[in-house]
Amino acid sequence: MIVGVIIMVQNMIYEMSRKSQIVKDILSKKLEFISDPRNRYISYNHAMDLQTKYYDGKAEGKIEGKIEGKIEGKIEGKDEEREKQRQKMHDVVVENFILKYDGDTSFLENLTLDDYNNIIVMMLSNSSEESIKAYVIKAYVESANN
Repeated sequence: MIVGVIIMVQNMIYEMSRKSQIVKDILSKKLEFISDPRNRYISYNHAMDLQTKYYDGKAEGKIEGKIEGKIEGKIEGKDEEREKQRQKMHDVVVENFILKYDGDTSFLENLTLDDYNNIIVMMLSNSSEESIKAYVIKAYVESANN
């Protein structure tokens, strides 16, 4: 029994010394590589190349980000402009509806710009209040389905 334990301990010591020898060999090779001036120059150039690639990529990313931001800003600006136009058209439709039909205008809320344009055309062509309400109901149903 004791002999088995001794053999096991000897094997562990052997493995540890073998692994430590491998580590020593690796470290000595790295030390040799670093101590050679030519290799230090190569390592320095490699590090500079990596650093250059990093900063070039970072700059390229910033440029792409700025371009994407400008595009998104233009899209948002167009959306805001379209919303302003829709609100102005809403106000015009409500004003003219009150003048022409003198009725409730709550059903004229939240329509699209095209719907407001069509309602103006309907009012100019002397359509009845009921036909305008029917058009608005149809527009709500179509927008709900889409």
